[in-house]
Amino acid sequence: SCYKEMFSGCEKLNSIKVGFSNWADETYPATQNWLNGVSVTGTFECPKALSSSRNESHIPNDWKIGNPKYLCFTAQKAGAQIALIKNGTPTDIQFQTSDNGYIWNNYTIGETKTLSATGDYIYFRANDIYSTMGNSENNCYQFTLSAAPIAASGSVMSLMDSTCNMSSLLGTYTMANLFKDCTYLTQAPKLTATKVSAYGYYKMFAGCTGLKTAPELPATTLNVACYHSMFLNCANLTTAP
Repeated sequence: SCYKEMFSGCEKLNSIKVGFSNWADETYPATQNWLNGVSVTGTFECPKALSSSRNESHIPNDWKIGNPKYLCFTAQKAGAQIALIKNGTPTDIQFQTSDNGYIWNNYTIGETKTLSATGDYIYFRANDIYSTMGNSENNCYQFTLSAAPIAASGSVMSLMDSTCNMSSLLGTYTMANLFKDCTYLTQAPKLTATKVSAYGYYKMFAGCTGLKTAPELPATTLNVACYHSMFLNCANLTTAP
């Protein structure tokens, strides 16, 4: 039981990555109570061979399984729906979705994904590495959210990079309109790019009336109009980046 009570009582702990693929419970539970009393919600990243059993000695009940860098949508009420549509002719990208962070399926543009229960979640990513997404205001990808409130987390960069290592937003209008008019969006994802292209986030969250807090903007290299109308008509926004 070498991991016994290892993080017990670490109430702020909300992310763990492990490399083992077996819980080693045969004789003495190796991880007995190791996550007892940690944060109620968090992310657990592990090899796909590891059993996803839920308890304080394995994976906490309400933690997500997967890479916390991937763009993720979590239902705040049952029945929330998500779709990704294509306007015009943006870069041709094969997107993928996952409900566990390690088994991925190709996504059909326009397909509606339903989160049946409160707390259900879905990840989105590209199947490879792409340099751009959109290329103009009318040639872009756009999420549509419906039926119930949804919180986003993880980084939008997973939509362009399956490894989640890309730090530069290239091309013009790359993520323009991405969440435009998503009135059911209550929490924005992370915008982790440190370099943002011209019009890169144009109208990205315009009309997102469910947002109260804007995401942080860590970029230090900014190009012309990169934040143009980014939060246009976000009527309930109270906290700026």
